[in-house]
Amino acid sequence: MIDVLLVDDESLTLELHRSYVERLEGFRVAGECAGARAAITAVVDGPPVDLVLLDMTMPDGTGLDVLRHIRARGSVVDVIAVTAVHDAETVRRTVGLGV
Repeated sequence: MIDVLLVDDESLTLELHRSYVERLEGFRVAGECAGARAAITAVVDGPPVDLVLLDMTMPDGTGLDVLRHIRARGSVVDVIAVTAVHDAETVRRTVGLGV
């Protein structure tokens, strides 16, 4: 079973991601976070997850902030950025952090 952490500040988006993941065989939603700080805490201090679906824009920080923090703490969790952000610099930095 692949445990997935959903991270997005929009409740509707979280609901849509949850609905999608729950329909996939072999995947389950392990948790949901509505902000960057909560996501860092969940990945670093929470039960292990296999995959993070990560938004890039949240009121309390960016997806890049989350990635920097979790990578600095040694987390190698797989991350997929699910975002409308598409500027080249953000994409380059995100890929550089293993997304």
